[in-house]
Amino acid sequence: MLVNVYVLVSVIFLINPLLGILLGASCCLDYKQSKYGIYLLIWMLAIYMAFINATKIPLSDMLEYQKVFFQAKEYGVVDYIQLNGKEPIFYALTYICYYLFWGNWDLYVMFLTLLYYLIINYSIVLFGKKCSCSSLSIVIALIVGAFFFQIFIMTGHLIRQCLAEAFFIYFLIRKFVIKRTSWWVAILALGMHSSVLPLIGISLLPQIKRSLTIKEFLKGVLLLVVLALVFFLLESVLSSVFFLAYLYSRVGSENLLGKDVWQTESGVGGLGILLGIVVVFMIFSIKRKMRLYDNGNIVNPLINNCLCLIFVLCILSICEADYLLLRYFFYLYSYFSLLLMIFLDQHKSQMWKFMKISLVPLFIVYFMYSIDSGVFCFELSWRELLGLPLIFYPLFL
Repeated sequence: MLVNVYVLVSVIFLINPLLGILLGASCCLDYKQSKYGIYLLIWMLAIYMAFINATKIPLSDMLEYQKVFFQAKEYGVVDYIQLNGKEPIFYALTYICYYLFWGNWDLYVMFLTLLYYLIINYSIVLFGKKCSCSSLSIVIALIVGAFFFQIFIMTGHLIRQCLAEAFFIYFLIRKFVIKRTSWWVAILALGMHSSVLPLIGISLLPQIKRSLTIKEFLKGVLLLVVLALVFFLLESVLSSVFFLAYLYSRVGSENLLGKDVWQTESGVGGLGILLGIVVVFMIFSIKRKMRLYDNGNIVNPLINNCLCLIFVLCILSICEADYLLLRYFFYLYSYFSLLLMIFLDQHKSQMWKFMKISLVPLFIVYFMYSIDSGVFCFELSWRELLGLPLIFYPLFL
């Protein structure tokens, strides 16, 4: 019976993606009875975002990514990676994708977007299951995370960093939720974007697992400072190592403490500050109610990692390091859906149930509005996103 429902939802998704997603979400409200439905929802959300992102008109960073993508036909894989001299795993993946997709740029963008949302959404579900969250809280976290326009727009702009964020969150989930320290995931994250290195370092601190007191926090900060000093002292030795040479050059770049027009104008503005306030509010609300639940050993590490990131952002803001501030501020988005899911699940009254459900149309409406009125341009308008069958989306690529 459920198989027939999933097939019907999939067909509706092809005819009207948004309607298919909403119907799929409604089928997941009894998670124990429809555990495969949640994975269908994960795939529908990822596919939908991938198709939309492929219709985005490239500009700024995307033009550079496009140039690098087409360079693959001119070099062998080793020369190609050495030419770019940056994160080797990302450029190896780009090289493979060029030939896998016959040099089709749109398919490449779709694949990377799909990969990002699959990893993030799967992490949300794993975290939600382990914390015994209700199916409603999990579904809302998935939909809000997918239709959060500021997150979506970065998946087609800061491609490497978004993939690093996804792998980093998955690394945290495996380490603290599944209790498996999967170094291969951390290496994948670092190989996508080197900015994730300090966050991986923070996650390895022993204090992260416990309730973070001021004393424990200061000990962790001191340890990070010592490790950073060791990192810089070994520059003469390690800077000759491939990939680490690029990392040292980035750290020593004057741009890291400079001000860039796009970075400052589109970065931590009103919406960014609001997001930070909401995240801090959710963290303290979760901490206050956590004693009523038996999941503190799972939730604490995630909250502590997020608090450390917020501390870093405050330091960068005080130092007016706008470039780094914006780069690391984007990592805050990665925690949003996970924290939102726990926060919503701790509030179970009827009034809160209505408020939870109302987040779905709120974020979808804002997403559709931003498609037409945002800084970036898309071949599809919000009207076409609402009514056009998915099978016709390729016409706009």
